[in-house]
Amino acid sequence: MQSGQWSLPHIPRCQERYCGPVPQIDNGFAVAATNVTYRGVATYQCYAGFAFPSGLPTEAIRCSEDGRWEKLPVCLASSCPPLTETPHATQAVLNGGGRSYGTVIRFECEPGYFRIGAPVILCMSDGQWSTPPPQCERAQCPILPEIENGFIVEPQKNFLFGDVAKIQCHRGYRLEGSPVITCGPDQNFTNVPSCIDVNECSASTCDAASTVCTNTAGGFFCKCKEGFEPNFDCRPVGDLGLSSGIIPDTNIKVSGVEAGYGKNMVRLDSGIGWCGNVPRPGHNWVQIDLRAPTVIRGFRIQSVIRSDGSMAYPISLRIHFTDDLTDAFRVYSDSSG
Repeated sequence: MQSGQWSLPHIPRCQERYCGPVPQIDNGFAVAATNVTYRGVATYQCYAGFAFPSGLPTEAIRCSEDGRWEKLPVCLASSCPPLTETPHATQAVLNGGGRSYGTVIRFECEPGYFRIGAPVILCMSDGQWSTPPPQCERAQCPILPEIENGFIVEPQKNFLFGDVAKIQCHRGYRLEGSPVITCGPDQNFTNVPSCIDVNECSASTCDAASTVCTNTAGGFFCKCKEGFEPNFDCRPVGDLGLSSGIIPDTNIKVSGVEAGYGKNMVRLDSGIGWCGNVPRPGHNWVQIDLRAPTVIRGFRIQSVIRSDGSMAYPISLRIHFTDDLTDAFRVYSDSSG
């Protein structure tokens, strides 16, 4: 001033600008603040089920030099990633919609399929599904139908929904119905056929002048008329049916079985082989019912490879037979006894 004095007795102090109280945000809240003046920092966090677009767990704003808070952060509803496709399944939304937080989805498999995994999944607050979607796998038909006087080809196979199995009849029977059956959606086979006995006598199989034909279940035999005696005529040579399955399992009897070597393994195509469980020599036997008198020209045997790698095979054989439709068996022997 003209008097040589300052207008004020002291120099005024500069204060930091005030930005006002920490502002609130939608779907979130402030967790900390250093102060509410210039250079002050306020930190925010979203409520459960909401998140910042940045993906960070927290975001902060500052009090600027003009006395205003920076742009407030925004909390958006959490969104789960798109679900992978689940073949042979239907989805039902039980709650919510789309992929937003809180959405609940239930999965149901189509008929013929079974579920692997949780039936219901939830979009959680962290933006992830509670579990992966389940898978629908083809159901299995665990029980093969019993084919009276017939059998299923490849019975050891696992048949799943939609698979087909082939049916064959034993010798002396004919198939009535479809030769294939299908594993259905209820885990049972459909269109199961039947095997009907063939009346061989209707085809004049025996010599009508000297014999009388008698039909039996799955076979027949020719009995001589009075004044005639039996005589084997030449017939076509072929396998008896142990390999092809023509001889049914019910026509095979054994003295006993060792674990893992059942009587059905006596067939040459079994790949394993049969083992009896009687430890005494000469007490293990196999009986095969051929249903009708049959000329046997020879037979084959095979060794058995055990689980420990050792090999078992017969060292002696004795053959019993009967051809008079009774249980009176005779021992077969050659001229030397």
